[in-house]
Amino acid sequence: MRLTLNQASFLAFACAVVLAVVGAFIAADAVEKRTEYEVRRAMTLEGFDWIEVSPNGMQVHLAGIAPTESARYRALTLAGQIIAAEHVIDEMGVTPAKSIAPPKFSIELLRTPGGLSAIGLIPSAQNRADLLKTLEEAADGAHLTDLIETANYAIPDGWDTAVEFGLRVAQDLPRSKVSISPGLVMVEAIADSARQQEQIDTRLRRRAPDSLTLVLNIAAPRPAIAPFVLRAVLSDGEIVFDACSAETALDRSRLINAARATGTFGDLDCAIGLGAPSDAWAEAGEAAIQTLARLGDGSVTFSNADVSLLAAPDVDPELFERETTQLARALPAPYTLLARIQESQRREEGNDDQGLPEFQVIISPEGHLRVTGPLPDVLSQQAVESYLHSRFGLERVSNRIELAGDLPSGWPLRVLTGIEALSQLNHGIVSIEPAFIELRGMTGDPDARARITQLLGSKLGAGQYYDIDVTYLETLDPEANLPTPQECVDGINKILAEEKITFAPGSVTVEGASLQVVNRIAEAMKDCQDFPMEIGGHTDSQGREEMNQQLSQSRADAVLNALLARRVLTTNLTARGYGESEPIADNGTEEGREANRRIEFKLLVPPRPEEEASAEPEQPVAETAEFDETIVEDAEVEAPDVSSEGEASDAPAEPAEPPAQDAGETPPPGEPAAELTGPGSDAVLVARPTRADNSTTDNPETPSPTEAQDGQN
Repeated sequence: MRLTLNQASFLAFACAVVLAVVGAFIAADAVEKRTEYEVRRAMTLEGFDWIEVSPNGMQVHLAGIAPTESARYRALTLAGQIIAAEHVIDEMGVTPAKSIAPPKFSIELLRTPGGLSAIGLIPSAQNRADLLKTLEEAADGAHLTDLIETANYAIPDGWDTAVEFGLRVAQDLPRSKVSISPGLVMVEAIADSARQQEQIDTRLRRRAPDSLTLVLNIAAPRPAIAPFVLRAVLSDGEIVFDACSAETALDRSRLINAARATGTFGDLDCAIGLGAPSDAWAEAGEAAIQTLARLGDGSVTFSNADVSLLAAPDVDPELFERETTQLARALPAPYTLLARIQESQRREEGNDDQGLPEFQVIISPEGHLRVTGPLPDVLSQQAVESYLHSRFGLERVSNRIELAGDLPSGWPLRVLTGIEALSQLNHGIVSIEPAFIELRGMTGDPDARARITQLLGSKLGAGQYYDIDVTYLETLDPEANLPTPQECVDGINKILAEEKITFAPGSVTVEGASLQVVNRIAEAMKDCQDFPMEIGGHTDSQGREEMNQQLSQSRADAVLNALLARRVLTTNLTARGYGESEPIADNGTEEGREANRRIEFKLLVPPRPEEEASAEPEQPVAETAEFDETIVEDAEVEAPDVSSEGEASDAPAEPAEPPAQDAGETPPPGEPAAELTGPGSDAVLVARPTRADNSTTDNPETPSPTEAQDGQN
């Protein structure tokens, strides 16, 4: 069948339309793929591997999570450079911004004799005014430079403890740098001597709370030692260093090793300092010690460049001559040797026929002196007596000095030097003879022996014969013998078990016999002021609870103020009133109410980390020192009652019912109690001393009206 012209035209047009549509789809697909390729290529070159590119006709969809807002904006810009920006569909997200971490809070304290500088960042929640006030106290009147900023964040854990301890350290050390951060205190300081360095280190470690990390760097410059002394005494095959000085650790090792080579096994040490007469100090000391070991018993003394060797009376003269000659040749310049055999000139016990003068001074353990012996004239006697009185006190000296004309030259100097050497000891005896000085005693200073040797060498010169027998006792050392926190509590316990503190009815004033109790507590707390303690006030249950709370707080404050008036540092002391909330006895009896009216001292111990993490709140761990309050009543003066409205009333208050007690919870009055409180294994040990007596008020049979009133608590 032949197509008509119209039919052919329509068919051709239809074919053209189909071809056009197919071509359009092919062209659009090619454009989409080309656009996707270019966009992906641009993103890959930029490193945006997180983007998903999805073309849809003339539009390009960008999806994915951008790491930052700027990365998202950059991706849109790149796509807009390839295809019109209105055809770019943004379906991208942005990674949520992390919460801003709080800043690192810290304080740097730099203290010098010229002032105190404080720089750092603290939480705004901290009281800045109180901090500056404490810093001014630490500056001790010097200039304070305040460069502390604040930030509005919460106070981090461990911050308050670190700040409190760091401020105390800065106040204690005049040349120091203290770095404070949460839970950490770093201290750099300069000590005047190795001894002070050790004392500072020990003191700070004792004071630091257990929850605080303490880093110490205490430096001590080498001291100048004058005279530069080495004294080695050989007796029964053992060498003892009465004094030993060295400029370096290497010199110290050489001297100690030379003594060890002789068979000595005891403790030996040398002080490192400046002042050696030459670089050959250790070489000269080694040679002298070796010579002494070959000669036998005796001593060798270096006082700067002067060397004195004293051999025992029974030494072989030929051996002595040979060895001392070799030593004199071996000693390097500028050392000079004076060697001799000691002649026994000492008086024998029980034999006074030798006619040798002797001056003797004895210090008893109680600090009393007995002085006996001759002096050449009145002027010498006055000089010795003046020194004794100024050094030991007039009332402690028993003087039996005699005047004698026939005394050796330089006798007053020997006497004064011997007394000065003895003053380095806690107790002992010094015997002074023309050719010999003997000093024996006890000391709490580990450096006393070396200091005495230096003193005798510098004042008497080389060649003098003296014997030093000084024993160090740790119990006499004021630093080593400082009480522990537990010992402080036990000391207060002992005082409070012997005596009571009293308040007049309704009074908050410490007076009368109670002042002596406070005096004894203040004396006992001299070495305990670094330990945080709480003074707790307690009443019985008579009267209104609110009034009892106020009364107990006022009495605790009164004890705190009384200690402050006696120059006890109260920085670590707090006062807290407990009212009637913590009875230790039955409030239904007069004896029980008297026991409940008390003041308690608690040693506050920082909680351990596991205790802080516990969900159940706990009382502070404490060791308790307790003493009772005896109400001092006056039959002619009665304290007015306080009614529920706070007005004075003559009506007695109703007696309180005795509280229910569990077995073992409250001990009978007058007996010692030990109880464990606190949940689980986190227990609080409260030790209470036995009461000195079980006395009640003046009239135990019939209580006075004031005993049933608020003021009587």
